Amino acid sequence: TVSTILDELISKYGEAFKDRVLDANGGPANFVRIFVNDKDIRFLQKLDTQVSPDDTVILMPAIGGG
Repeated sequence: TVSTILDELISKYGEAFKDRVLDANGGPANFVRIFVNDKDIRFLQKLDTQVSPDDTVILMPAIGGG
């Protein structure tokens, strides 16, 4: 699942990574979007979205400008 992938990344990169990607409730932070095969997990099963070995997972921070 996406949650499992995030747990592995947090184990590898530490609490600083967690603090930037997840909110206080353990969900994706407001300014971070997570996609599995170009589909936003907010419209799938959120962090419980299943991921296969061939899938592409993208963590994208908000981009602003004008």
